[in-house]
Amino acid sequence: MVKTFNIIRKVDDPNSFEAYFIENILPLIFKTASLQVKITKVIPLSRTKGQTIEGIQFIIESYYDSLEVIDQTVHSKAGQKLMEKSATMPGELSVFIGQEKFISSLADSPDSTG
Repeated sequence: MVKTFNIIRKVDDPNSFEAYFIENILPLIFKTASLQVKITKVIPLSRTKGQTIEGIQFIIESYYDSLEVIDQTVHSKAGQKLMEKSATMPGELSVFIGQEKFISSLADSPDSTG
């Protein structure tokens, strides 16, 4: 499984951004081959050290079956419309592709019933 992840920074009103995303962008994502979308609102753990990645407020992940599916999505009409609409979102947007590995310490635990 692969994902795109979007880093959103410097949003003036996080609540209105989230509403805009859910109402305007999310329906377009679900018209693509995305299997799932996860929205993470980022809250610094420490006010003094939380600004090392200045202004990040949201991480939005969209999951796909493969890199090929992402490539097909980007070049589809639905993907083009999604990218156009995403460019109008408030704040600064950076987009990345990630391949995930899930590692759990529970698998090696003697108490694990896995």
